[in-house]
Amino acid sequence: MWKTEAFFKVDLKDDVIAQIVFKSLYPEVKFPPSSRVKVELDVNGCFINIRIKADSLSSLRAAVNSYLRWISLLSRSLYVIRGL
Repeated sequence: MWKTEAFFKVDLKDDVIAQIVFKSLYPEVKFPPSSRVKVELDVNGCFINIRIKADSLSSLRAAVNSYLRWISLLSRSLYVIRGL
């Protein structure tokens, strides 16, 4: 069923921020808005691992863009709040 796949390992440089980002994204993974994409997400120290599988290249691209933007937005906001 899944035709395309992408894997990312994102280094957030801070264990606490990685945990918060993971917990913030988890509902999106658990209750996906579409059945065209499957996302696996885990956290290991300061790293967030994301595996995205999709039924088409355009679905994969959309999911990759969404998750990377969410991670960027969340982590930048958290660094500002913590004064880092």
